[in-house]
Amino acid sequence: MNKPNSILFAGEILDGRDPDHPRAVLLDGTAQLVRVRTMPARHHLDLLDLFHVGREADLIQRCVEVGTEGEAGQRTWSPVDAAWVDSLEHDSHARLAQVCEVLNLDKAIATAQRQVARGQSLRPVMDLIAQSMLAPMRAELGSWMSSLTTQLSAALAEKKP
Repeated sequence: MNKPNSILFAGEILDGRDPDHPRAVLLDGTAQLVRVRTMPARHHLDLLDLFHVGREADLIQRCVEVGTEGEAGQRTWSPVDAAWVDSLEHDSHARLAQVCEVLNLDKAIATAQRQVARGQSLRPVMDLIAQSMLAPMRAELGSWMSSLTTQLSAALAEKKP
């Protein structure tokens, strides 16, 4: 029996049992047991942001857990980190992103639609989307400005009598 405050697993386990459930493969060729979670409702709007801006790696990190098999076939699950996601072979990355979408996108959209129907503001979600899209541009602009300042300073130093 589960504890009242425990979270039941909902999602899909990719354990290699058939072609539709392949294990995730890392760049070094290691095949790993993984599961993709159907995320609880409290995460839906955060996931909608990730879907909207196409942040697959962050989506995979949020929804995937890697499994280890112990004695008597007992499995334990651990969240993956960014390094693990970055070490995924391309086809496994694409498959995990697809499963994340199948299990979570419709639910995230439905959550947003309910809020709109109730007249609730989705402004916080839109702000998160805008921030995530603008952050790389701000960083690039800062780099250009720094480079330009250095070049201008050097040019001015050369022109001094």
